[in-house]
Amino acid sequence: MADDDLVFTYKVKDKEIKKTLKASERKSSREAIGIWKVDSKAWKVYGTTNKYQALSDDYRRAAVAAGLPMGDPSFQQGKVKDGKKAETQGFVLITQWMEGTNFQKTSSSFKAALTKEKLSKDKTTNDYKRTKSGCDAANTVGLKDCQGFIKPGINEPLRFIDIHTSWNPQTSKFGHIHDYAMADDDLVFTYKVNDKEVKKTLKASERKSSREAIGIWKVDSKAWKVYGTTNKYEALSDDYRRADVVAGLPMGHHEFKQGKVKDGQKTQTEGFVLITDWMEGTNFQKTSSSFKAALTKEKLSKDKTTDDYKRCAGFLHLISSHLIICPPYLNLSYVDAFYHRTGSGCDAANTVGLKDCQGFIKPGINEPLRFIDIHTSWNSQTKKFGHSGLAAELVEVITAW
Repeated sequence: MADDDLVFTYKVKDKEIKKTLKASERKSSREAIGIWKVDSKAWKVYGTTNKYQALSDDYRRAAVAAGLPMGDPSFQQGKVKDGKKAETQGFVLITQWMEGTNFQKTSSSFKAALTKEKLSKDKTTNDYKRTKSGCDAANTVGLKDCQGFIKPGINEPLRFIDIHTSWNPQTSKFGHIHDYAMADDDLVFTYKVNDKEVKKTLKASERKSSREAIGIWKVDSKAWKVYGTTNKYEALSDDYRRADVVAGLPMGHHEFKQGKVKDGQKTQTEGFVLITDWMEGTNFQKTSSSFKAALTKEKLSKDKTTDDYKRCAGFLHLISSHLIICPPYLNLSYVDAFYHRTGSGCDAANTVGLKDCQGFIKPGINEPLRFIDIHTSWNSQTKKFGHSGLAAELVEVITAW
C-alpha cells in the first residue's frame, strides 16, 4: 500500500541496517517508487534492480568523462519492503538534497531558473563559471531531458537530476543531443479539416515539458500534447478508446489528430496531437497518498449519510460500472454528486487496470476527478484488462473516505 511506510534493508561492512521511510514523507517519482529526504540527502528508491546497471553506468560515465554536477551521487543495493507488498531486491540512488529553482527539459525553463535565482552575469564569478562548466559537461555526455536545480552560493550552483546520457555502446562514444527539450523555436502542427489544410503555431515560450511527447501547450481551453512520430498513435488511441467505452474513465473530452510536425529547425515529421480539456485543480501523482492529499486539499465531502446519497446508493454498482447514468430526478446534492463521480472514476480506473494513476481533482465541474496519461492493462492475448494495484488502492481510499 502506498499509504504504508517503506523499509529499505542494506548492509554496511556485513552489518544489516533497516531504514524506515515514512509514507507521509514520500515524494512522487516517475521512475522510482518514491523520493525521501533523509537528513540532507535525497533517497530515490527503486523496487527492482532492472535499471541498476544502466543507471549506475550512466552516472559513473557522466562523473568520470565530464564531471557533471549531480550532487555527489552514490548507489546502494538492498531489499525493499513497500507496505504490505512482497519484499523485493532493489536499490537506492542517494544524492545531496536539491534546493533552489527547478528547471525542466527546456532552455526557456533553464533561463527562467537562472533569472529567478539572480545568477550573476559577471563571467568572472565562481557561480557563473561553475554553472557554465556544468552546461559544458552536459553537452559533452549528450545529456538527455536536461533537468535539475539552480542555486547560487553553493559548491554546485547547477545540479542535474535523472541522469541519462547518450552513450553509444557500439561506437563507445557519447552522442550529441539535438533535443526538442533544448529548443527555443516554435512548433508548427499542420493538419486537415474537411480537406482544408490548417497550420497551428505553438510558441516555444508556452511549451510545457512532457516525458512522453515533444511538449504540451494550452490552446484556448484545451491541452495539446504533441508527438513527433506516429509510433505510439495506435496503442495510445486504442487505450483511450477502451478506457472510455468499457468504463467511462473520466479523462476530459479527448480526441486525436494526425498531421505534420515541424519543430523549429528540425526536419518535418508525421506525428499527432492528443487534445483534451485543460486540466485544473490539484494534481496527484502515482501514489494513493498523493491522491488522498489532493482530495483533502480540494475538501471533498466525507458526508455519506444524506438522503441524496442514500437514493443513489442502490445504483452505486451500476454507476461505478458506468452501465447507466444517475438520472437527474434523484436530485443529488452538489457535494454528494461530486463524491459519487469521484468514486465512480476510481472504479473505472480499477476496471481497466489503469497504470501509473495520475490526474487532477477539482470540485464543481462535470468531471471532478480526471485522469491523464492513460495506459490501461489491456492484454491483447486474453482480450481482458489486467490488475492494477494502484488503481485498486484509489478505490480503497475513496471507499474509506
